[in-house]
Amino acid sequence: MRGGTLSSLPIKRIRFTLVTFLLQIPSFLSLVIETLKDVDPTRKCFRLVGGVLVERTVKEVLPALESNKEQISKIVESLNTQMQSKGRELTEYREKYNIRLVGEGEEGQGKSAASSNGGEGSASKGGAGVLVS
Repeated sequence: MRGGTLSSLPIKRIRFTLVTFLLQIPSFLSLVIETLKDVDPTRKCFRLVGGVLVERTVKEVLPALESNKEQISKIVESLNTQMQSKGRELTEYREKYNIRLVGEGEEGQGKSAASSNGGEGSASKGGAGVLVS
């Protein structure tokens, strides 16, 4: 596939979405942990475990939440490292075989298409998808 183009990278997008989602979980868990620290340890609370809502006490749930937060943070760190590594590999591969993504390096065809539209629909630089009237 020398000199070819790739139209999308769905796996990279899926991983990015997953990491973004996982990045939100520790902040949510931190909020819950901070809230539960001020609550009576014998107070009952409910927790979703494997799709089943179970009744526990705060003193039982708090350590589990802290452990989950630590584990998820480690997973996110590992995924970020893997994504950076794969990103470098992908860039090296693209450079080695002169592979360009559609719309990237707009020499020739991309510029002529943008100029034929009068530049109105071209949002690839600057306003990225923002229409101002």
